Amino acid sequence: MDTKKLILMLLVIIVAVSVEGRNKKKKKKKKECTKLTANSNATINFDYLVLTISWLPTACYVFQKASSKSSCKNLFMHNKWSIHGLWPTMIAGESPESCNCSTKFNHNETKTLTSELNAKWTNIERKEGEHFWQHEYEKHGSCASSIEALNTQYKYFDQGLKLFEKYNISQILNNSSINVGSSYREADIVEGFRKQLGKQIIVRCKNDSKMKKYFLYSIQLCFDKSLSLTDCIANRNYPSQCPPPLSSKKIEFSGFRELLNN
Repeated sequence: MDTKKLILMLLVIIVAVSVEGRNKKKKKKKKECTKLTANSNATINFDYLVLTISWLPTACYVFQKASSKSSCKNLFMHNKWSIHGLWPTMIAGESPESCNCSTKFNHNETKTLTSELNAKWTNIERKEGEHFWQHEYEKHGSCASSIEALNTQYKYFDQGLKLFEKYNISQILNNSSINVGSSYREADIVEGFRKQLGKQIIVRCKNDSKMKKYFLYSIQLCFDKSLSLTDCIANRNYPSQCPPPLSSKKIEFSGFRELLNN
């Protein structure tokens, strides 16, 4: 092969590699929020609402594992469940987020709920919860506003707290003989809720690949647009990350003491 042909072939390869590299670097376009007004006829599509309730020991464990600078020691020894969020969700397809860029979190609107939010809608990353609540309201609350019962900041958080109180996760697990410090199959946890609530829930886990363990991370309850409990349907928006159904692995329901020793 003569020199000119060899150079030409090399140039073609270089150009092809360069184009492929640029394509890989292309980032997914960030979803833009819509500026809605009180009189807007814009429709926000979703099938139901998912109330995600986190087990704080696992949430804190995962947070601290992510970075040596991360700490939530102020929560140590508090084995409790806490609201993560109330999320409008599509069963199939992408769930809505940040639906109205005019929606801004206002501390004064939920000032009377602050104490209850700190206790039940806890931010593990900071002492003050407002950054977390702002994120949840502007990302998810803005999409729930098409429902009259959730169409203000106060209603969004107040209803979330009421649903959390009504469906007491600790009590349901206790009634199902599912206790901290033991391990369970996902099906056993799901069945415990089905027997007491008559509905399907979703169990989410965190898989610690180094330890080869699955930790109970959150429970998801689902509600229709009238805020009545309904069956949850597994969807790609919130992957379970629990052991496969045929696996011999179980889910660890660990408290702070157990997790600190890992």
